[in-house]
Amino acid sequence: MNSFSPLIMACHWLTRLAWLNLAWIGFSLLGGGVFGIFPATVMVCVMLRRYLNGASKVTIKDMWEQYRQEFIASNQTGWLLVFPTFSVLWYVQWAVVDSDRVVAVLALSLVPVALLALITTYCALIMMSCYHTATIQARLYQALQLLKEEKMVVLGSLTVMGIGLLLAILMPVVSVFYSLSPALFTAIGLLWLKRDELKQHWHDV
Repeated sequence: MNSFSPLIMACHWLTRLAWLNLAWIGFSLLGGGVFGIFPATVMVCVMLRRYLNGASKVTIKDMWEQYRQEFIASNQTGWLLVFPTFSVLWYVQWAVVDSDRVVAVLALSLVPVALLALITTYCALIMMSCYHTATIQARLYQALQLLKEEKMVVLGSLTVMGIGLLLAILMPVVSVFYSLSPALFTAIGLLWLKRDELKQHWHDV
């Protein structure tokens, strides 16, 4: 990375995060929302690692190629966990509203399991941007390994994501530029610092 002053470097990264957040929104919408979120998330993570490895810019073409490359695999992995999780959460909501107290309490006990599934999905998308895996089982294994071995990375990223959600509620306009990209930057940045195999010089063409 170039040796700029801390202020200039901070401005560079703020600009990059805003650009990537806008790209994440755009590519998510390009996939119809439900099918665009997962590949867009992996794509942003890959672009962040390119920046960390010395790329001065990432283009729409770069993003599109990565988005297309990750579209099927990321949706297969993401929806394998998210669809049943949403079904469980819908059942919990129904049980709390319409069922008796015992059923409601039993249903609420499923909430931690649902949250763990969502966090595992998030970890799987992050790891897909760092390592190539051929099967869904391998991607889920890597996600669980990330949860087990890099708890502070996951916790730090989720904390930043929580701040981003709060920002979206308090200042919706600002959240357009900084909703998810700071959380992804936290995860990818910490992994990049910890793992030498993620450090490779990037040549702009």
